[in-house]
Amino acid sequence: PLAVRLHAQGYTVSGPLLPGHGTTPEHLNQVHWQDWTAAAEQSYQELRAHCQKIIVGGESMGALVALYLAARHPEAAAVLAYAPALKLNQSTAALVKLRLAAPFVAASPKDLTNPSPNWQGYPVNPLKGVLQLLAFQKAVRKLLPRIHQPLLVVQGRLDKTVHPSVGEMILQ
Repeated sequence: PLAVRLHAQGYTVSGPLLPGHGTTPEHLNQVHWQDWTAAAEQSYQELRAHCQKIIVGGESMGALVALYLAARHPEAAAVLAYAPALKLNQSTAALVKLRLAAPFVAASPKDLTNPSPNWQGYPVNPLKGVLQLLAFQKAVRKLLPRIHQPLLVVQGRLDKTVHPSVGEMILQ
């Protein structure tokens, strides 16, 4: 909805569909986080060819992609990070179980109680895809000191997926 509204106001907007998204959970289990960043980098370069100023942004894993781009492109004007999935709201035990199960179990069901009408995810967590997210989190954490652009982080304290401390982690 934000991209649609910005476009209606005359802004150029790019919202690439990242590999493994908008297809099937099985497809997401076959991609690597570098595939996500390559698609975002291509989109960034296309914008750069036509726009004087670029603001990178995203939601959840897309916000990690935005942080990644900002670290690699100091010329980006600003960063918008909505519920950036830098740390999942999971216990250490749950993450260990995930890592142990991923080679043998393709997916685990999601709790879809009262999803937003705008939600577009899968009804399951593709476990190999989640492992890629965890690896991507680690890579982005290392890049955070390189981000010097103005930054807006929006994080809900009641978010069931993203840990509420993420905003502070990024700002630190």
